[in-house]
Amino acid sequence: MIEKCYQILESLITPQKVTHDLFDYLKWTQTIPVGASSLIREQDNSYVVAAFVLHSSDEEKEVLIEQDDSITILFFELIKDYFGIKPISVKVEIAIGSFTPPNANGFYSIEKCKAILYYNKDLSVVDVDFYYSSRFP
Repeated sequence: MIEKCYQILESLITPQKVTHDLFDYLKWTQTIPVGASSLIREQDNSYVVAAFVLHSSDEEKEVLIEQDDSITILFFELIKDYFGIKPISVKVEIAIGSFTPPNANGFYSIEKCKAILYYNKDLSVVDVDFYYSSRFP
């Protein structure tokens, strides 16, 4: 049963859908006066996001995300509850920019940043977090 759920999700959560949802979210943040809009700004049909630097408590790095950037789905998973969004949500982790698969030590690289998209049960994106690192574990 669980395997069938993942097969259905895999057919629905495509790189095209994730890319579309990501840019819809980035565009939407420009319509709100505070909050996420302070972390994301539009720049010449692209977006500059403040990505949290991994392994740092409060550092952020500005990353330019463009329409033609490569998007790679790293994985997705069902989560029971995401800040009150019930009953089931989907978490999708993506690489933005070129992606180099893990080496023998398990480290991989992403050209621009990693993003985690959170979807509700209707597969509408409700939140996105951005992360930066020179290499990911």
